[in-house]
Amino acid sequence: SLKLSTVRDLGFGHPYVSVSGQQADYLADHLVHYLNQSVQTRADIILHGDLAIMIEAMPDCDEERWFEAVRCLAAIPDAALTHEHPADLLVRFESLGSRQAGLDHYAYRCGCSEKQMRQLLASIPADELGPLIDERSKVRISCQYCDRYYEIDAPLDAAD
Repeated sequence: SLKLSTVRDLGFGHPYVSVSGQQADYLADHLVHYLNQSVQTRADIILHGDLAIMIEAMPDCDEERWFEAVRCLAAIPDAALTHEHPADLLVRFESLGSRQAGLDHYAYRCGCSEKQMRQLLASIPADELGPLIDERSKVRISCQYCDRYYEIDAPLDAAD
């Protein structure tokens, strides 16, 4: 079983995190399940190295065209996924009149910092924070988005 966390950060400082779990052997299957259940869209995905190709059925897509798109996706050989430019892979969908809707390059960087974690600890009542303080008067805290750990000096009023 694997839990898939989806983080959507629209730049307002409060990312939306969705967590879904499913029994599957492949990450792509988890993503497809998430899209079907949460976003309610019919999609299929290939993950290969640092490449992801996703096809999505538009609202007017009939079953025959959807299965043809899935067949085209499944027919792409691993060698093509490894060596061809993503735009060149689109040729394999010509029979459907498909077009590339976008090409994105992602690099997730969490905006957490020691200063933010210190402010968070300062907002927790001393009686609740007390059990979290270790023998060195430190609190170990982690960011829920990136799992980075911080060791922060406990606020003076909580260490008493």
